[in-house]
Amino acid sequence: MEKPDPPVASVPSSAVATAPPSGLKKTLTPLQFFLSLAMFCLICAAGISYMYFSVKTPALSPTAVIQLPKPSPAPVSPQLFLDIAGPQDMSVVDSGQLVVTGNTAPDTPVAMYTDTSDAAVISDSAGKFTAALTLTGGLNTLIVTAMGSDGRETTLTRVIAYNSQVLGATTDTSKFRHTNPVIGGEISSFSSDNIQVRENPGQQMKNLKVDKRTIFVDEKNKPIKSSLIKAEHEAIIIASDSAALKVFFASATDSARLLMSKRRAVQGVVTAVNGLTVTLTHPTRAGRQFTVLTDTHTIFTFKNTAISLAEITVGSRLIAVGDTTGPDSVLARRILLIPGNASGLFVNHPLATPSAVPETFLTSTPAPVASPSATPTVSP
Repeated sequence: MEKPDPPVASVPSSAVATAPPSGLKKTLTPLQFFLSLAMFCLICAAGISYMYFSVKTPALSPTAVIQLPKPSPAPVSPQLFLDIAGPQDMSVVDSGQLVVTGNTAPDTPVAMYTDTSDAAVISDSAGKFTAALTLTGGLNTLIVTAMGSDGRETTLTRVIAYNSQVLGATTDTSKFRHTNPVIGGEISSFSSDNIQVRENPGQQMKNLKVDKRTIFVDEKNKPIKSSLIKAEHEAIIIASDSAALKVFFASATDSARLLMSKRRAVQGVVTAVNGLTVTLTHPTRAGRQFTVLTDTHTIFTFKNTAISLAEITVGSRLIAVGDTTGPDSVLARRILLIPGNASGLFVNHPLATPSAVPETFLTSTPAPVASPSATPTVSP
């Protein structure tokens, strides 16, 4: 006989609804699910980034120092100087073609001229230069100027006597050989039978006899009377051992002769070209300008090659040698275009023209143009 099942106790319905099922996880709402997913993605991204940068970027030690690149110094022109190897001052030549040689800073423009001839060159990488000029009979004042890109200039002068013909008749060359002494300097005293000269350099006094064979000529090699000879003027004398054979007499003093020079050399950067007129601005003094006039006789060169005025443009740097037409103007007989551009040349004021505005500036102090003198002069 089967036993009946034991009675089951009844459980209230409220207790069934509130009791959590045994062994089951809590169900998440959609909002909680998406927040959890976002948090998980952020944690993964942070971990990946840390692993990546820890491998690619080496750790700096506590004492590590980061070296920043030093700025490049402003360009500075080489120290400007000028030395003339030849010809010698107060010398006599028998040829009308004079070769001028010398030394200056490397790649420096050099202008040289007399009252009737001129040349403009650029020294080589060693600073050497050479050029040829044509002399006129008599005394020739040679002026040589080296021009730095920072506006500095240094000038030397030489007085050269060209022993050419006198009034169409060849001078008696039997008396004037290269072995004859040449004495140049300032006349200290003069009489009908004696001339005393203080030689340059050295300031040594030299006494020479004067007789009827002595020839006196002026700067143009034209004969003059001995009564015109004056003290304190310069003279170049071809002499024998004790007598003056030929006297080249300078009617003006050395300083006055330089002031009367018809020619000059100027340098600068082209700021305008109007027809045949070129306007130059000084390399380091934007307020100083030169007017350079040209004509059909003006010679234009660039790297020993002939060019034309059409190749002179705003921003170009050049030097001009010519006849003085005013305080700040010349009629150019020769224009030398200098390689390179105008960048970095102006100190006080940049040019208004866009093509000529400098990119960098020099730190040198602007200086006035040096005036020619018998001894080297360098503007500060």
